[in-house]
Amino acid sequence: MTLNLRMKMSEEFINLDNGEKWHCLGGICEETFRLLNEEFNMFRGLFPLKVFIGGPPAVGKTHYANKLADSYGIPHLTMAGMVDHAVKEESSLGDSVRAKIEILKDNVLEDYEKTRKKKDPDLNRDDIKPRLPESVICQIVQARIESPACMNKGFILDGFPKNQNNAQAVFY
Repeated sequence: MTLNLRMKMSEEFINLDNGEKWHCLGGICEETFRLLNEEFNMFRGLFPLKVFIGGPPAVGKTHYANKLADSYGIPHLTMAGMVDHAVKEESSLGDSVRAKIEILKDNVLEDYEKTRKKKDPDLNRDDIKPRLPESVICQIVQARIESPACMNKGFILDGFPKNQNNAQAVFY
């Protein structure tokens, strides 16, 4: 089946021949996506809400972050949620996070076997929840806040960054 269709160029494309330059000459790609997203939000008056909630443990950070996220309809980003999302993600970041977790689990098992006594129970590999290094955590957070949902709607960061170095690694 074939279709012989004549198409007429729109006025916008005709006017580009008058010395105006193409905005995204290479089309929509990784390099131009951020620019297009920012322009889309600007021309439609969409300004993403970006909130950080910090404080000591058990003061209600997560409770109020949930209420704000529900009220504004924006993603609530917790560390556990972001790590779980990165582990499930099929990308180079997901692969590196899964590999790092396996290495850390191996280290925990080795240390346990060195200090284990005969009456101590076996350590189940699936129950081990290793603590990821700050550099990996910063990569995970940065990837999550650069996701389309967070770029367009905004986000609520619950309990991260913990210090100025984390904030600089993620936001600068």
